[in-house]
Amino acid sequence: MKSPKKRIPGKGISKSKPAPKKSTRHKVNTLPHSTDKIANENEQLREALKRRTLEVEQKNRELEIESSLKRVRSIAMKMRRREDMLFICKTI
Repeated sequence: MKSPKKRIPGKGISKSKPAPKKSTRHKVNTLPHSTDKIANENEQLREALKRRTLEVEQKNRELEIESSLKRVRSIAMKMRRREDMLFICKTI
């Protein structure tokens, strides 16, 4: 008696339909356009951030000056004698 042959999947002749041919048309790649758009937006955001940083630093400096002036004014308002002028100079 002959032993039956074992069937190995994927081997042998297949009677199914052949795989459809791949399209020879080139697909439109939208990736470079998207990358350019993102890079452009990124650059705009960097510039806006730089402007805002400069504005905030300038505003901070103005507030520091205003605070210093208020301190000097308050001390000057308390001044009653000529010797108090020395204290104002030390404050500045």
